[in-house]
Amino acid sequence: MRLLLLSCLIVTVLSAEPKKETSSPPVSDTPLQKPFQHQSSLKDGAQQHLDSQQSAEQEEYRQLNPDEVKLLLLKVVDENVDKDKDGYVTPDELKVWLRVLQEKVIQDNVNRQWAYYSPETEEVLSWEGYYPEQKKVITWERYLNYTYPEEVLKADANPEAKEVLRRAERRWKNADVDGDGSLSKEELRDFIHPEESQRAGGVAVLEAMEDMDTNQDKKVSLDEYMAHLNKVSGEEKEDENWVTAQRGHFTDFLDKNSDGSLDEKEMRDWVVP
Repeated sequence: MRLLLLSCLIVTVLSAEPKKETSSPPVSDTPLQKPFQHQSSLKDGAQQHLDSQQSAEQEEYRQLNPDEVKLLLLKVVDENVDKDKDGYVTPDELKVWLRVLQEKVIQDNVNRQWAYYSPETEEVLSWEGYYPEQKKVITWERYLNYTYPEEVLKADANPEAKEVLRRAERRWKNADVDGDGSLSKEELRDFIHPEESQRAGGVAVLEAMEDMDTNQDKKVSLDEYMAHLNKVSGEEKEDENWVTAQRGHFTDFLDKNSDGSLDEKEMRDWVVP
């Protein structure tokens, strides 16, 4: 538990103030959501994971002095990252550890939202026997009622609300592998985090294209990319080097064919790595 909390602090910045818990989950497609922001998903998830831990443990880490923090960081590196124990961290070792951390953050998010929606027990007939199997599922109706206020669900809702529901339903159907209209816990994971699934990732790519491709030419230009990042980024964009760094990332890493824009394949390589 200590290592996981410390790792979340590494991702979200050690000095970050914890948020207060609310009664509703951090649903990914609420009407007030920010536009698609793939780069921040791990950071936000890690913050949510940290928020869900016991307050006593949070307070314990806030009271550590810099030397104690350094010792704990070294312990994390030695026990979890530096697998060959040579005293150095290679890019591959760091990638493996970040993936482990990301998986813990994602699963924590899925577990919390699964509990919030109070899944129902459903009987399912199988070919193997005469007796139905029981499984826990979340129905589409329950999801709607637990997620959106009544005014959003009305037939005369405003266009923005209708668009949110359209995208939510598309994502729901994309995650619903067996097509029964309900989501199991595994399917809910693909609904919440489609960008983490090669099978379900197409909908995340589609959402990203819709959010960034403002002229609807089926590709994202550098200007569209920067406009989107400027819209969804926080205080980090106040850094004097931020614009140069983001433009360089687009040119040097995302735009693989160097044509000045991101096509669907390049977008998928970014969104669903």
